[in-house]
Amino acid sequence: MVALVASRSGALTPEEARRRDLPVLLLQGGIHAGEIDGKDAGFVALRELLEDRVAPGALKAFVLVFVPVFNIDGHERFGPWNRPNQVGPQEMGWRATAQNLNLNRDYAKADAPEMRAMLRLLNSWIPCCTSTCT
Repeated sequence: MVALVASRSGALTPEEARRRDLPVLLLQGGIHAGEIDGKDAGFVALRELLEDRVAPGALKAFVLVFVPVFNIDGHERFGPWNRPNQVGPQEMGWRATAQNLNLNRDYAKADAPEMRAMLRLLNSWIPCCTSTCT
């Protein structure tokens, strides 16, 4: 899984973001490969922020962490008949992972290795502030 970090403050690590007391915004795309618009929208949003076309200077005030494709297995299992009841696009990836797990329903259980990686990413960038978090 790939995560892209963007900031104009120089804070490109979780430690530096905390040291500078900067908020962190996580964008996640591609949890379901047949609903991949989040990947494209995230790249558009990132481009617009980096070119200062929207919210000029905003990237000085926060850190953006973008995971374009969360369900990598489903994204790469591309074909025309993966979601026959869905109108468009003509071809798309598969909803579940290679282990046939739906990541959208795995946040609490964390059965999938992808989800465990996402939770590690979340905990490193946005650490929980109560003793009950794991």
